[in-house]
Amino acid sequence: MWQAEEQVKLMTSRQKEDSKANARVVEIFANHCNSWQVKEKRLLHQIDAAHQEFGHLHARILELEKTQDDSNARIRDLEREVGEMDDMIGFMATRGEG
Repeated sequence: MWQAEEQVKLMTSRQKEDSKANARVVEIFANHCNSWQVKEKRLLHQIDAAHQEFGHLHARILELEKTQDDSNARIRDLEREVGEMDDMIGFMATRGEG
């Protein structure tokens, strides 16, 4: 009987130790989980910021391409005008010779 009581006490003591150890494991896991959630939020925020920056850069590229297209069109217009003036000067020079 005495041995059985000692075994029960020993088992109860081990059960309490196991319970404390399990609680510690749960606490450690919860801390890791919280840390992961903080990191996840930070990474999601960085992804969102990068996505927004990408959108701004894409819009800027489109704007610069349009500006370049407008500039190229203006250059072609000016080249055409210069060509017309050159033709006119050539025509006037040939009329003046004759």
